[in-house]
Amino acid sequence: MPVKTLLTGVAEGWARDLADLERAGVQVAHLEEKLFDIRQYAIDKHLAGHYCLAGLNEALEHFDLETFEPRYQVPVSVSAVFEISAADETEAYHRVRYLVDSIAYSGSSTADRLTVRDEATQVDQPVRAADS
Repeated sequence: MPVKTLLTGVAEGWARDLADLERAGVQVAHLEEKLFDIRQYAIDKHLAGHYCLAGLNEALEHFDLETFEPRYQVPVSVSAVFEISAADETEAYHRVRYLVDSIAYSGSSTADRLTVRDEATQVDQPVRAADS
């Protein structure tokens, strides 16, 4: 067999394999999109009240799909006055900020978030000894 014929056959086979891989890639992408759509459809039905969260997640797990973990954003404003002992305003600020940050990061999971605006923390004048 001449080398040219051999190389042509190998190149044609490689081109067919490449085309098969491209078609398979398109099919996988289409399948992933379809699975996403099915999951979202089921979640939308759950949110419309057609079935409970446990039933939804049971079905999603059955088909090896990611379960639905609903998250809610709850705006809350809190105002507090802390009276603490500190050498100066900077120390007072940092001690109060430590308290606030420990509350902010005390959620039950790392997915829980609390945003604390820094400008909301200010230090007033020290309390006079007669007032304490």
